[in-house]
Amino acid sequence: MSDRPFWFNWYSRSADLASRKTSGAYYTPPHLAQGLVRWSVRKDSDTMIDLSCGDCRFLAEPRASVGVKQDSEAVAAAAQRAPWAVLHQGDFFDWAATTKERFDCAAGDPPFIRYQTCQTPDCKLSRTLSYHQLTQFGSNLP
Repeated sequence: MSDRPFWFNWYSRSADLASRKTSGAYYTPPHLAQGLVRWSVRKDSDTMIDLSCGDCRFLAEPRASVGVKQDSEAVAAAAQRAPWAVLHQGDFFDWAATTKERFDCAAGDPPFIRYQTCQTPDCKLSRTLSYHQLTQFGSNLP
């Protein structure tokens, strides 16, 4: 018997390691995702977003939830896991630039991508937005 979590073998078979590393596709164990959602969603009426919803483990509980993901296979898995969730397939930044939707809370896995090696427009935009937000809150970045 393996000492790895039960989800590790399933996910290892369904996605190749190099692809996961490049895309940052590492998922939070379900019990941790569930705990974070219970902490984030304070009322039944709260609407929650997962910016990179993966297989929908963060959206599996709250009924007023929205997820965004580029990978069509992950969106299909998410739709089965949480059929009540509103799912958007595509780039989060493109979707966020045009949506009028607003949310009470957010939960989810961040994309675990090495920012030093990512040179796509999305990565550059993410760094710019993050830097802007940090300076707004008084961070003293170089």
